[in-house]
Amino acid sequence: MKQFFSTILAVVLAVTGVTANAADWYVSGSGAILNGKTWDHSASVNKMVQQNDGTYKLEVTDCTLEVGSTYEWLVTDGTNWIKTGGNNQGSNFTITVTETAKYKVVYTFDGNQTASATVTKTGSAGQVTHSYSVAGDPASIFGESWDAGNTATDMSLNNDGLYEWTSAQFSVTDAALNIQFKVVQDHAWGIAYPSSNYQVTAPVGGPYTLTITFDENSKAVNATLNSNTPINHTYSVAGSNADIFGAEWDASNTSTDMVLNNDGLYQWTSAEFSAAEAYTLKFKVVEDHAWAVAYPSADYEVAVPEGGPYTLTITFDADSKDVNATLNSSTPINHTYSIAGRIGADAGDSDLVFTTKWDASQIATEMVLNQTTSLYEWTSGEFTVTAADEIQFKVVEDHAWTNAWPIDNYVVAVPVGGPYTLTVTFDASTHDVAAVLNGAPVVTDVYSVVGAYDATESGAADAVFVKFWDIDETATEMTLNQATGLYEWTSAEFSANNDGSLAFKVAKNHSWDNAWPSSDYTVNVPAGGPYTLTVTFDGAQTVNAVLNGLPVVYTVAGAFSATNGDADPVFTTQWDENQTANDMTLSSTGMVWKSPAFGAAANDKILFKVVKDRNWDTCWPADFNCEVTVEADGHYRLNVNFDPETEFVTGTLVNAAGDLDGTGEIDVNDVVILAEIAMGGAAPAGFELWMGDMDGNGAIDVNDVVILAGMVMGN
Repeated sequence: MKQFFSTILAVVLAVTGVTANAADWYVSGSGAILNGKTWDHSASVNKMVQQNDGTYKLEVTDCTLEVGSTYEWLVTDGTNWIKTGGNNQGSNFTITVTETAKYKVVYTFDGNQTASATVTKTGSAGQVTHSYSVAGDPASIFGESWDAGNTATDMSLNNDGLYEWTSAQFSVTDAALNIQFKVVQDHAWGIAYPSSNYQVTAPVGGPYTLTITFDENSKAVNATLNSNTPINHTYSVAGSNADIFGAEWDASNTSTDMVLNNDGLYQWTSAEFSAAEAYTLKFKVVEDHAWAVAYPSADYEVAVPEGGPYTLTITFDADSKDVNATLNSSTPINHTYSIAGRIGADAGDSDLVFTTKWDASQIATEMVLNQTTSLYEWTSGEFTVTAADEIQFKVVEDHAWTNAWPIDNYVVAVPVGGPYTLTVTFDASTHDVAAVLNGAPVVTDVYSVVGAYDATESGAADAVFVKFWDIDETATEMTLNQATGLYEWTSAEFSANNDGSLAFKVAKNHSWDNAWPSSDYTVNVPAGGPYTLTVTFDGAQTVNAVLNGLPVVYTVAGAFSATNGDADPVFTTQWDENQTANDMTLSSTGMVWKSPAFGAAANDKILFKVVKDRNWDTCWPADFNCEVTVEADGHYRLNVNFDPETEFVTGTLVNAAGDLDGTGEIDVNDVVILAEIAMGGAAPAGFELWMGDMDGNGAIDVNDVVILAGMVMGN
């Protein structure tokens, strides 16, 4: 039997700097979590009641709250506004739930520094339905400006399962029209999407209609501006040099209007100009002579060398929004190209290949134009390496980093040995870079993988290694990956009926005289599949293997009260991605994990993440830790839920008292165990008094059994 009461979600936030002199305090926020009033700062039904201890309280029952919705609230007396950061500081408090259901919400405020909301499930919500409408501006499209109660914009459910609304026809006459709107739930501002206004720009023209769709599940809002006639835009160029563009950064300048070519591209070519010294020219392509729409997002830059005369030709693709520019010259523009890079680590200045590391001014690496191939070429001096390494470099124009290719460094793997030389070629018209490592050794040795998985005797067929420990097997010979400098081999697919393991070595020239590692390399193979085994070898002594096809493992890693790596009462060891005790299991709601019971004090904090395949490279949340705050002293379990599709993580504290069998839920079995203890029977291993002392009298008795049974029955 599942525990009837869901987790109590509590957020207690300290607010400082407020002294409550006003007698009347109200809760204001989303109508769903209040008594039917949305953001009404003085609604009598949401007035807090002062308690004997001077605190204030408001209890709201029968609230239907939904998964995926965020409900906001604050406390106010009309002058002070209690938010997360204090008086009119920070943001509104929020409430979210993990199950669509009926809830009771209890708000408390100490009249001075602390506000809180406690949310408790009280029953099932049944089928929850909502209406959706559109509220926005201008009123000429939506009937009213920002009117959440307007029924003329009610959306209807279409055949795709989306809510949809289409406006009447409208036209735009004077200037581009900015349209803003939200999709409103149940004609109230308590819940509206998206969080920031959705914006659509309608160019001069028409007639148009605006179609808006809303996905109730994902909360995604989309809008389409429909036109019965093509929308014809004007494109012009605005840039940094008035001598070339007629004016500096002037979007209204008509002298730079572009013309549509037969190839579908807009084009503009400047008049001739010269440069007394080299400089960088910047520009954008502007739509309809206004800065509202311009391409690219960052200024397009063109390096103009000293000289001339030049013309500048700019093209623009209105479909892809691609911008290109060509600096034309009646005389050739002569550039110098050189190599800047390094071999090995970036540390230090001198370099075995490039003389100095990443030196754009290095004359010794200047390239020479091959008149036959029209490619620039450079070859290094001879060098030798004693350990496998790599070279990284770029081709640099005119000894400056302004123009350098490729965008990502060119990488060349260098195996142990030598002497080598490096030859680099560069095509100045296409900016293509190529490199060849001359003197790379010819591979003469053969390496193969020899081992056993499911075979048990000499000559027997093996699902992974073809034959049982067969030193002469050629099907397991490795190939040299020129990019990585490693020998590689991947097996055929195989499956495992039961958990097991495999073992192997890498042998040189099909002989046991040279085989690595000295002890067999072993890999655990869990039941399942299909799998493949990939083995790599560096040609010296380092062997690695990866079992491909393993199921994804999600693990909860975090910290409660330990320091890094130390024992932790919640997570066994702190921030340990390899802790198998924290592996999540699949349930009907996604991946789940329940911690062991632990003691905690009020305001203690628990931090955690969900880690994929025991590797911190992929974890959620990516940029911050989940945080759960303990409300009151007691014993708890932490329940963590994770949805791999949405990558959404939630953590909930559950009172551990009464969970005698350690399942994370209170059920009939717990009542039976407690009844046996109350009647003098033996307590289960690990039992502590707090687990069953439901009335807190320091002993286990019949009253504790009655209380626990009532909890199971929903009382």
